[in-house]
Amino acid sequence: VFKNNKDALLVFTEADVVNQDLVGEDSLLKGASFKNEFLKSNQTKFNSLLNDNYVTGATMAIKKELKSELEKASRFNDCPHDYWLALIAAANNGLYCYEKPLIYYRQHSSNTIGINKRYSFKQVKKLFSSNRNKNRENRYAELRLPTLYELKKYVLLKNNKEYLRIINDKIKFWENRSDFFGGSFTKNIMVVFKSTINGEQKLNRNVNHPIFVDFVKACALSKKI
Repeated sequence: VFKNNKDALLVFTEADVVNQDLVGEDSLLKGASFKNEFLKSNQTKFNSLLNDNYVTGATMAIKKELKSELEKASRFNDCPHDYWLALIAAANNGLYCYEKPLIYYRQHSSNTIGINKRYSFKQVKKLFSSNRNKNRENRYAELRLPTLYELKKYVLLKNNKEYLRIINDKIKFWENRSDFFGGSFTKNIMVVFKSTINGEQKLNRNVNHPIFVDFVKACALSKKI
């Protein structure tokens, strides 16, 4: 891939997810809500990656030029290292995927970073649980925004107006949801309704039913009457 694409800075691959007996359970990219359409253009790669990370460190290879770009960006420790590498590569139109599995990815019960992002009834139920304030997924907006703020500084440095517009749209989307937790039910639903009219969910969530997910979270995180 590097040989055929001179602008490639980071290449990631597919992997077979296996259990403790090395029995295949799933595709790594499929479990990370990845779709082939995310690769159709550099802009699409950048947009989809900002929505969620589907690049796993164990499957990636980088060129030394990416290190130089990382040195230009502010040091940022609050983002998983593989995600930050992928974001910087994507911001430079250097993110590429080899869609064949090259490794087995051992899935531990305690390891859920980067996988199993498809929504199930169990996950929806967890959103409404009594200890929902401890659920990492419920704090998604709070976790997402610092990364977007930091990446915006780098994109400003690169003077890429189109990517800056994309980041600003993401920031607006997630800032509107930063008060979902403990917020007014009516206010939360209105945020979802306005986003639905503008088609924002599909652009900002890498899930099969983005409006449904947005609606469920707005309900689950609102202040209980």
